[in-house]
Amino acid sequence: MVISLKERLDEKDWSAQKARHLVNRAGFGMPRSLIEKYRQIGMARSVNHLLKVPAAQERTSAPDFLSPPADARKFLAERKDKDREEIRRMIQQRRQMARQEVGQLKYWWLEQSMTTPYPLREKMAHFWHGHFATSAQKVKESHDNYQLNEVFRQYGLGAFDRLVVKVSQSPAMLKYLDNRQNRKGHPNENFARELMELFTLGIGHYTEQDIQEAARAFTGWTLRNGTFVENRRQHDNGMKQFLGRKGKFNGYDIIRIICSQPQMSRFVTHKLWEFFVYENPDEATIAYLSSTFRSRDYAIDVVLRHIFQSKEFYSDRAVNRQIKSPAQLMLNLASQLGVDAERSNQRLLSLAMRGMGQDLFYPPNVKGWPGNRHWINSNSLLTRYNLPAYFLYGVQGLRRRDGRRQGQGADRLRQRRPGRAPFEAEAFLETYVGKPAGQTIDELCDYFIGQRLSSSQRQVLLQAIHPDASEQL
Repeated sequence: MVISLKERLDEKDWSAQKARHLVNRAGFGMPRSLIEKYRQIGMARSVNHLLKVPAAQERTSAPDFLSPPADARKFLAERKDKDREEIRRMIQQRRQMARQEVGQLKYWWLEQSMTTPYPLREKMAHFWHGHFATSAQKVKESHDNYQLNEVFRQYGLGAFDRLVVKVSQSPAMLKYLDNRQNRKGHPNENFARELMELFTLGIGHYTEQDIQEAARAFTGWTLRNGTFVENRRQHDNGMKQFLGRKGKFNGYDIIRIICSQPQMSRFVTHKLWEFFVYENPDEATIAYLSSTFRSRDYAIDVVLRHIFQSKEFYSDRAVNRQIKSPAQLMLNLASQLGVDAERSNQRLLSLAMRGMGQDLFYPPNVKGWPGNRHWINSNSLLTRYNLPAYFLYGVQGLRRRDGRRQGQGADRLRQRRPGRAPFEAEAFLETYVGKPAGQTIDELCDYFIGQRLSSSQRQVLLQAIHPDASEQL
């Protein structure tokens, strides 16, 4: 069947279930009160609200725990007149501090994602973090990791070519793919290769010569005291032949030529569709999106608007057919339960995400996380099953309801920070007081999973509430 994205969802078909699907995919879910607001204002206004970009004064402030960018001259001055052992201790202390700050940065990002008034902007930061992957395993400075994260936040809904330039010039990317060592006469091809293979075109749409020529064009893009500079003395200003064009290209030229390729539009829109809708879209879908992308100057928000307003986005093939990433699963559940971010143990949530296979700022490699079915394996499933226990019972109550402990790790966390559960069960369940058990189950299923259970599944829950199915809550 050929899908037409020109077919928008009719406003008369808009419903609470569709509003819930939109806020789950375009963000991390919302409490029922906000979903009801989206239902009332309609699809078009809901999409407009999600696509809203904050004014400069509303942008996220940098966390106060970050160390400033590394200053090589200051470090050399500090180590002057120190012996080898003292210098070794200085380096170890700096690395330990950097690790601690990256850990804090994970907690900070999780809290931002839970509390942001701009959920789509934060969702795109997660998307680009997996697309333009760098790892704190190599890029150790917390400030560099934060700076690239902020690039995703500020430019992630704008023009793709501008985003690529900002990413390419970020200290994290320059370090991770070694372009700061890319010099005239000794080109380093790492960044040029991944720029085309993983970020813009995909395998098979460039040659080895294109990689070599692009590497020459990016010579001189480096760092000075933690800040991007163009070192013209180290730039190869000779003639280059790249993707069928010839000239004295620099890095800006290479990005411009890449973005003019129809394949770039297909590659990027395909990834966006799979992230927000479902895997393996048909060729007509990608052809339409990529054409729109090119005609609107590579604007990411324009593509997303077409996706979120399309009838296909709300089809049976899309709804409830995506395996949630660990970030999506955890943040979605926290949002639906109305969890208080300040009462959440961010360290525990970060450890849970690692157990589910997504350690923020530590993607497995330059390809990022493969996603979808790769999120599910024998190791990650147990953590997924146990995650709701923390929200329901808190660190102190990480037990099964029959009283058996969940493990020694939970005991240690209870001892360090007993605390209350971050979820107010009584306030959440107040809505269901006085309703029949069956109605309560149906409404909870609509809210949490967006579809009704089979009769046998429903019966299990009825029996759990009360042996008498007519019993009131």
